[in-house]
Amino acid sequence: MKFISSSVLKSTLLPHQICTVDEVIAKKYLGDFSTMGTGKSLSALATVCKLRIKAVVVCPPFLVQNWLNEVSKHTTLIATPHLLKWDSSSDITIVPYTQLDKAEEVFKNCTFWIADESQYLKNMNAKRTMRFHALFYKYSPEYFMALTGTPLKNRIPEIYPLLLLWSHGPCTPKITDKYRSFYTFCCRFTNVSQGTYGLSYTGMKNVEELRTYIKPYSIKHEASVLDLPELSESSVVVSYKENVELERAFNAFTSGSKFTAEITVKVQSATTKATFTGAYVSEALESEEGPIVVFSDHRKPLDILELELSNYRVRQITGDVSMAKRQESIDMFNNNQLDVLLLTYGAGSTGINLTASNLMVLNDIPWTLSELEQAKKRSHRMGQKRACRIVHIIGSSVDELILKSLTAKAKVIEKVLK
Repeated sequence: MKFISSSVLKSTLLPHQICTVDEVIAKKYLGDFSTMGTGKSLSALATVCKLRIKAVVVCPPFLVQNWLNEVSKHTTLIATPHLLKWDSSSDITIVPYTQLDKAEEVFKNCTFWIADESQYLKNMNAKRTMRFHALFYKYSPEYFMALTGTPLKNRIPEIYPLLLLWSHGPCTPKITDKYRSFYTFCCRFTNVSQGTYGLSYTGMKNVEELRTYIKPYSIKHEASVLDLPELSESSVVVSYKENVELERAFNAFTSGSKFTAEITVKVQSATTKATFTGAYVSEALESEEGPIVVFSDHRKPLDILELELSNYRVRQITGDVSMAKRQESIDMFNNNQLDVLLLTYGAGSTGINLTASNLMVLNDIPWTLSELEQAKKRSHRMGQKRACRIVHIIGSSVDELILKSLTAKAKVIEKVLK
């Protein structure tokens, strides 16, 4: 076992974080599915300090700097990003999911593995999932934490890759004892049907049995453990027009089918509302409600919003923005050097702390529940001192349909993870 010579935790843990540390040490493998913003990363770092063993954190590329900052802020540990080779002097090595092929030596030498935003491993056919599983099976870490507020992004089959990892460790019962293949798992816990583009796995069944594989090695703390200020959600209606194409695209998406006009239709719907959203944000700024966070599922509406709000200090964070530029914009926002931060869900819904704002405006919403829930917690999280508001801009009956559908889906997923 690789030991850390000295490790001191500089931050004080809350009771729920102490509970998480104890659970990891007792069970060795744990999924921390606590609500976003409840301090999962600090719980993981506290565990490293207490165990005093070498650790590797695997995370999305845009969160590497965030983890380096967290280690420096909360501990005296030495943390390094994985570059060309493993640094043996490092207590914690940060490896992005995109570099798993180049980091085998890190995993070989670390006995505590932490998978941050572990929903990135939800697809068994993705290269990063296959590579992570291969490393996991080869080196069998003594301790493992999966950190995510959304272990199920959209459908029940997405939990299977994590259950496979647990089956390779000390967890019992093991999912592989009865369901050794993805197909047999889906047949037992979802409704399987033949769709236009192959088999479709929808809904859920045998929930109580599924929970017996998840519950023993997972922990879930709700936002209530933080005694956060109030969070309210409301809708503002731009216009109320039927959008047949958007409804068709949404129905195709939820049934697991493919609709070629899906992206175009959704972009058009979001773009149509952007001018109104700009006016709403401008009025809120005039009323001294800033700084304000604005989300969209697409870049085009953000470009319109940036133009509409050109009299204010505005920046965008999208997939095209470099990691360094993203961090710079986040720091500026939290230091009150920006009035508005415009983000796409894909680039800004995870791993970002935006507690400088207590007003979030959603120009449009994604069709994936987890992205929406993650985005909502960028401001209403640990460190927030003010009551928060989330405003949905509604432009058609389909907007309301999507919102209601995602809300219903959240209740279904909650049955599995409660």
